[in-house]
Amino acid sequence: MLVCLFENFGYVKNTLAVFDLVYRLVFMGCYFFYNLAFGLELTLETTERFLMLAGYRNFYPRHKRDSLLKYAFLNNMNISEADSLLVEYGFSVMTE
Repeated sequence: MLVCLFENFGYVKNTLAVFDLVYRLVFMGCYFFYNLAFGLELTLETTERFLMLAGYRNFYPRHKRDSLLKYAFLNNMNISEADSLLVEYGFSVMTE
């Protein structure tokens, strides 16, 4: 799955990097993909495609946390700013 994901986005495959990604996925789930999307400075559209390819659902506007994350992507926030926004509305941060 991860190899397909990286091939679709044109990233170079590295065995150690893939193992590291799998390890992080076990402990972080979809938050890992949010963190990666912020780190790669992906657009909202690309992030939603990225989530879909990884097997996670897209942002759901009726979920407040998803709406806040979508707002963060639309306003080109970095991960620290997005975490601050989540905390301001009573949600846990993504970077723990």
